[in-house]
Amino acid sequence: MQSNTYIILSGMIRILALGALLVCFVSPIQAVEPVKPGEADPVINEEMLLISAFDDIRENRMDNALSLLLQLTIKNPKFKLAHLIYADLLLAKTRALRGFGHLTSSSEEIEGMLEEARKRWSYHVVKPSTDLIPDQISSLDESVRHAVLVDLNTSRFYVFENQAGVPILVKDYYTSMGKQGARKYKHGDQRTPVGVYHITEYLPEKVLADRYGVGAFPINYPNYWDRRLGKTGGGIWLHGTSFATYSRPPKASDGCVTLSNENFKEVQPLLDIKKTPVVITSHPVNWISKEAWKARQDGMTDLVEQWRLDWESMDLDRYLSHYSKDFNGSGKDYNGWVAHKRRVNARKKYIRVGLSDLYLTTYPGDEALMLQVRFKQDYKSENFSSRSQKQQYWRLEEDGVWRIISEG
Repeated sequence: MQSNTYIILSGMIRILALGALLVCFVSPIQAVEPVKPGEADPVINEEMLLISAFDDIRENRMDNALSLLLQLTIKNPKFKLAHLIYADLLLAKTRALRGFGHLTSSSEEIEGMLEEARKRWSYHVVKPSTDLIPDQISSLDESVRHAVLVDLNTSRFYVFENQAGVPILVKDYYTSMGKQGARKYKHGDQRTPVGVYHITEYLPEKVLADRYGVGAFPINYPNYWDRRLGKTGGGIWLHGTSFATYSRPPKASDGCVTLSNENFKEVQPLLDIKKTPVVITSHPVNWISKEAWKARQDGMTDLVEQWRLDWESMDLDRYLSHYSKDFNGSGKDYNGWVAHKRRVNARKKYIRVGLSDLYLTTYPGDEALMLQVRFKQDYKSENFSSRSQKQQYWRLEEDGVWRIISEG
């Protein structure tokens, strides 16, 4: 008969889907020692305790794992996953176990908790270095304090701090998404959208139903590009969790991005309405060195600068070469846009264009490789001047040239 220890170990390894990762090249995570009676409780969060307990189980240090899980269930009685694993370890001391989760057939709730365990552990196995930057995050204007990247693939919510324009990873949290996964397309599909968004407002706990927890940040889904693609729906928020629980399975909402209430409280003062960019992606995040990131940013900035210079040059053919034949923006297709620009430029003696608050990012999604560009534009000619907020979408086309597919 298999031992209870073997069942727990094999169950953990199977559920966490680590396989050879655990055996071949992953060094043990630094252990958190159980707090002894009379000692001060160190500042350790729930996830640190849980991951250390997982590591103890992997190394067959069951008593240490039990002690850590006991601390965790006392620290946060609403952490259902911790209770599940703690109960397994206790039960193993008294009788043989027939399966992980001490049930012969797992319920939907237990399956959700086990998927949460896998996501949390898998992230810590391959946790990115703070020296790396995702290529989806752009350089940040001085008016932007932080940026958010939600990686639906790993159930992770990253917060980056603006340090002289460079986004530096400062916080990350486990997060949940829609019950049906990523890539929202229509109202009621219970999917989380993929794209680049911003926060539109803050909703405090007192105006929310219990399921939203301590607060919520609605985002601007559907954005311009979503609407162009025919996507519908709305009501997509970043929000907390029902007060009855600590966390939710990876796929648990109707499309929103959710954090534990404790994590939401940490994030809330860092996010600014209309300023904090929120990038949501379902593709694996590409973490690159700071040097590679800066080179990439310079390349994207050069694209926009050349467009600006060609506009000022009044060489209409050079200017229009930046626009795709599939262009659609400001109520005009490509032919309409060309005709409009030829009429306008025919009356101009000079054009001056200034750009500020420039934000460029790779646009996530299943479409062709794209860039989203946002900036404030100061336009001046001999008979007209304006200051406006502009947004462009650039697409890498089949001939290897970046062109503007939408502008407004």
